[in-house]
Amino acid sequence: MRILIASPYLPWPLTTGGSAAQFSTLKCLEKDHQFTLVCPVFSNDGVANAAELQAQLPLVKIRAVFCGQPVTVPVKASLMVSIARRVVRHGRQWLTPSVPKNAELDEPKNVYYPFLPLPPKYIDVLQDEILKGVDLCQAEFAEMLPLGAW
Repeated sequence: MRILIASPYLPWPLTTGGSAAQFSTLKCLEKDHQFTLVCPVFSNDGVANAAELQAQLPLVKIRAVFCGQPVTVPVKASLMVSIARRVVRHGRQWLTPSVPKNAELDEPKNVYYPFLPLPPKYIDVLQDEILKGVDLCQAEFAEMLPLGAW
């Protein structure tokens, strides 16, 4: 069976549980199926790690797509925007009726949003692999959910 795996992360080095799970699955099944792993890399270290992963999994086709710098959400806003946010927050607190302490719900401080647009180069490589013919396409992790519509 020809299996295409679309992953947002290169599973090498083995520093996280997700990487270890992907690697061990591929290592165990590489003789039973034809795997192609497509994942973006954003640095020269990523390219080197992809070469090491290819050495570790010689029967798996690794397509590490260099996509330049990753898309990030700016962490700090400008000074004027920060001041405006504080004014609005304090205005809301002043205008909102007080709620007993035990009734307040804590809002998450760092919200993770996995649905950022996928790099165009990455999509092109996935399309190229699909056009070559695959029996199964597996999208790994929440970051690959946008591929469901495709």
